[in-house]
Amino acid sequence: MTQLTKEERIQAALASFREGKTESLRQAARLYGINHTTLHYRLKGCRPHAVAHTESQRLTPAEEVAVVKAVQQMVIWGWPLTINALETLTTSLLVKKGDLQPLGHLWYQRFLSRHPEIKTTKSRATDQSRKDAGSFDVLCKWFDLFNSTKAMYGIPDDDTYNMDEKGVMKGIGDNSKVIVNRYDKEVTSAQPGNREWVSIIECIGGSGFVLPPFVIFEGKTIQRSWTPEGLDPKIKIRVSEKGWTDHEIALEWLQHFDALTKSQTKGTHRLLVFDGHSSHCTMDFVAYCEANNIMPICLPPHSTHILQALDVGIFYALSKAYKVLVSRKSLFGAVRIDNRTFLEVYSEARLGIPKNVASAWRCAGLIPFCPEKVTSLFRPVTPPFVSLVDSQGRKIDMEVNQTTEQRFSQLIDRVNSFCTPRTRLQLDDAQNEVLGAFADRACLQTLNDELVAKQRNARMNRERKAFGGARVLSLGEMQKQKAVAEAWELGEAATKAARAERRGISAFAKVTWKEMPVDDDVFRYEVILKTLGQRKARRTAFHGWGVFIKAVWKDLPVSFDIFTYEIGS
Repeated sequence: MTQLTKEERIQAALASFREGKTESLRQAARLYGINHTTLHYRLKGCRPHAVAHTESQRLTPAEEVAVVKAVQQMVIWGWPLTINALETLTTSLLVKKGDLQPLGHLWYQRFLSRHPEIKTTKSRATDQSRKDAGSFDVLCKWFDLFNSTKAMYGIPDDDTYNMDEKGVMKGIGDNSKVIVNRYDKEVTSAQPGNREWVSIIECIGGSGFVLPPFVIFEGKTIQRSWTPEGLDPKIKIRVSEKGWTDHEIALEWLQHFDALTKSQTKGTHRLLVFDGHSSHCTMDFVAYCEANNIMPICLPPHSTHILQALDVGIFYALSKAYKVLVSRKSLFGAVRIDNRTFLEVYSEARLGIPKNVASAWRCAGLIPFCPEKVTSLFRPVTPPFVSLVDSQGRKIDMEVNQTTEQRFSQLIDRVNSFCTPRTRLQLDDAQNEVLGAFADRACLQTLNDELVAKQRNARMNRERKAFGGARVLSLGEMQKQKAVAEAWELGEAATKAARAERRGISAFAKVTWKEMPVDDDVFRYEVILKTLGQRKARRTAFHGWGVFIKAVWKDLPVSFDIFTYEIGS
């Protein structure tokens, strides 16, 4: 049986007794887990505790329900309210009623106890761009693209792969529980503490296959002393100036991937899922993919924490295992983690990757293909609603639509059939007010949803990566994008050149205006036009310069040294 609130179980027990489904009140109480005394008093007409004390509450039940709905709506929009924000919202309602007294210190606790459908919890801070990436439409488009690409090329699950780059700090351990003296208040554990970043490119397959990693150290040359004994020879060690992936390393990794997966390919193509990092979206990278039947598909921007199998099920456990091993090595004294020690520790930490591969694909909703696994968490709640509270404290949520209005109008018509004419007029006025409130609520809800969606889309457009959102990369598309980028660069260069020329013209005018004898008739006409309306002398002179420039820039023989001197200064 689904979990019911206490009030719902009381109402169900009373209904069961009244309908004769249970022989006695005690049997109904036992069946629904309610004290039989409570049912006895309710049957006699006693009101529930929450309703009986509503007169002493500063907000009416309907107002409290409105606050709860506002809290739930803010959660849907991605801006959950803090306790201070909740108290501010409630205080604003009280002020509008003329109640200027501050809320009690523990008001929010009593409010939450009256409304078990909401609770307090710790929120995890995340970037706004990542928050916006959790759009239901964006997620649905991604899953459609993934599934249609596999179907188009007949790619089985075993030929589907996911790659990503992860950064690791060499000497940072993990906080862990330790055993100490009873009266020790604070205990610390030593760790190496060196914070050099190492980049690792990991890749997993839908069959459970885990590729040997690419380890990228910061440096210029690879040292022989870095390689410990017994290291897997398939693990590749590379260096870069900043310790991150570049275009050459990404292409080399792709060749490494091709060599290790080609022999076990079951279909004609392989699907490679990755983020839209610029090192992967290069002409050489995509050309190699097309030449070797590898379909590169990019995730939507800022969505890897939701959609990427490595992020969802591998990297956290891998990072945790590495930190635990670093802490263990520091048990009797922390020693700086060099590249050789890092490879030893990391190789041991990644031994747990294979057991998590299946769950990682499953949590990403890709293998087996189940978009609902992810999209259900971001499905929007769109219908506007209105909440009513009856005399027994029961809350009723109704969608504000034509059906609700029709039902309300029918109810008013039935009441009017046995009312006096004066009461009918009052009911008609009340009906108009209520229907107007329904319409206002629906309009405001729609406008709010549209405004939130517009803000989210604007942010996503500003932060969109160079080559767009989720897509299958192709060489033709990359060439088009490159042509567009080159055209834009040429336009920018022409604009900069024009600005430089204008600066040169202005410099020429400043140098020659005072030093060269120029006939006043050259610019008199323009000056007369611009002085209409009593322009300031400075503005007049400025426009005079403009006409002077147009007249003499190409016609008068001016020494190039004059122009060069001003530009140089």
